[in-house]
Amino acid sequence: MMSHFISAFMAFVSAHPHWVGFAVFAATAMESMAIVGSLFPGMTMVIAISGLAASLGASIGLLVLWCTLGAVLGDGVSFWIGHRYGDHLKSMWPFRTRPELLGSGVAFFEKNGGKSIVIGRFLPFTRAVVPVAAGMLGMNPVRFYVANILSAIGWAVVNVLPAAGIGLSFALINESSSRVALMLGLFVVLYGVSYVIVHLLAHRLLPALGSLYAFVRSADDKRLSMISTAGVLLSLVLVLAFTAVLEDVASGDPLVRADLAISNLLQGFRTPLGDHIMVSITALGDTTVVLWTCVILLGSLLARQAWRTFSLALLALVGTSIFVPLLKWILHKPRPIDLYSGAEAFSFPSGHSAYAAVILGLIAVLGARGRSRHVQTTVWTTAIFITTLVGVSRIYLSAHWPSDVMGGLLFGWLMAAMFGVFEAKREDHSPHSILLFVAVVIGMFTGWGAHAAISIETNLALYAPRVQVLNQSLDNWLGGGWQDLSAARIDLKGEYEEPLIMQAAALPSTLESALSTAGWTQTRLMDWRDATQFIGGAKELSQLSPLPLLHNGRSASLTMIGPKASRDTRTVVRFWRTGRSVEVNGERREILAGSIVKERLTYPFYGLNALRDGPTSPQNTERVISALRKSPSLRLLDVPPSKTRQAPLWLLAPQGLQSWK
Repeated sequence: MMSHFISAFMAFVSAHPHWVGFAVFAATAMESMAIVGSLFPGMTMVIAISGLAASLGASIGLLVLWCTLGAVLGDGVSFWIGHRYGDHLKSMWPFRTRPELLGSGVAFFEKNGGKSIVIGRFLPFTRAVVPVAAGMLGMNPVRFYVANILSAIGWAVVNVLPAAGIGLSFALINESSSRVALMLGLFVVLYGVSYVIVHLLAHRLLPALGSLYAFVRSADDKRLSMISTAGVLLSLVLVLAFTAVLEDVASGDPLVRADLAISNLLQGFRTPLGDHIMVSITALGDTTVVLWTCVILLGSLLARQAWRTFSLALLALVGTSIFVPLLKWILHKPRPIDLYSGAEAFSFPSGHSAYAAVILGLIAVLGARGRSRHVQTTVWTTAIFITTLVGVSRIYLSAHWPSDVMGGLLFGWLMAAMFGVFEAKREDHSPHSILLFVAVVIGMFTGWGAHAAISIETNLALYAPRVQVLNQSLDNWLGGGWQDLSAARIDLKGEYEEPLIMQAAALPSTLESALSTAGWTQTRLMDWRDATQFIGGAKELSQLSPLPLLHNGRSASLTMIGPKASRDTRTVVRFWRTGRSVEVNGERREILAGSIVKERLTYPFYGLNALRDGPTSPQNTERVISALRKSPSLRLLDVPPSKTRQAPLWLLAPQGLQSWK
């Protein structure tokens, strides 16, 4: 529900840019208010709106001003609530059922005094309750509002300026390549997801393990036992997840079908600039960088005479270097494109992903050990984010399938988690441990950057985009080769959707011409700019673009709407590329697979329009086939249903073929 609200709110702001200032003001005020701030994702909204507003040309100075005013108002209302109701708040909702919310604010204020207003502004879990505590405990209003205004200005600058800068960058990038903008957007999403995962583990999982501490020997060991228990549980989850992926790969379950769809989808976003970015990222998993980082890490541990930690780290690294190529050799799963030889010629699991995950995981364990929860969250978020980026780069560059990357990341994180379990009892707060962490990180990034710069041209050539089209003869296709193509559309989850009842060895323009004669209308593909078409009052179907359905990760090459559409129902024909081609009259033609569906407009609730696709009637199918059959440029072959294919199939090719059975 909250995600729908945020999407609708952002769509409204995009359509009404003159409301941007008030939207920032309202979101900031609600984020800072007691009770509301714990329920409303105001900070997320402020950052998102600021980025959107900057991309639309709004004044950044005004955005900072509106954000400041909203923050001052929100904290002011919270202060008044605390001053007005005092201790009675403890018996009021939500503090009655969750007393720790108010208790944390009171404790924070008693510890830090007036400066807690400034500090608490930048801490998400105390932002809305510290002003309440200040009002309850009788803080001088003048001192409060001085701290309130100054901290609000700082908070507005810190949140608005980076988001606005990203928004402006997206606007500039979008002018040259919207695909690069989407890539950078994906990076932001990945970091956000990484933070949420780490935050849930650190702030939800660990506190929830209190009932498992019966075996704790002393109060001093409680936190360490908690971390060890969490590490064991996390390791078990990673083992189960890796086993599930391995089982799907071995059995060819939907995950493997989704591999091709997701891989094809990412290939559609490739650009020269994107290739440079992804080749630089994937270099972190190259053998040179992996060995260099391992030498620095292990050498630093030896220099400190940390024999136990050295042995555990070496065991994790050696285990990964043995297990990954061994499993590749056992499964013999081919890569999307040919890159290497020997065991590395095979795909599962991804070595780059596994090595990046285990190395960064080891570094994160050492860097976060004994630090505050905030530092631990930052370190682990960064480690997971970078390793996930390496995995995404492998899919983007066609070096691996998504299931390979999932397997590699899970195994690498498993090795790091097990290392963390055995290292949990070492609480090293000495400056030397910080220096070790910093030295290893600097050394890794230095080696990564140097190797990426030196090998950029070689790797760009190695990972250059390759068009994968399987050629076959026309006789082979007509004689039964059509059975090698999917009988149904495959979505990004690897699941079968509506049947593909047409295969055409013809150009999209030829098919478009044949259907246009019968009254069909070609429509462009829906893209991200059309997202707002679903918002704002009840619309007619003619106002909405058809759904951008994918087949094996590919967008439709041709989408046409039927002539007899009603206000809320229409027939839609789509054709997708298949990666197979035949020779037609001396020229290669890629085979297109087509479907016919009924698209229906629904209104789930006021202000939202939704499209649903479903099977069409036999009469509509016959109208489409009849229009294609009447074309002087096409010839059709009917393939009746069979035991292996329940739906009928029509093969289409240009007229004048020498062989046609």
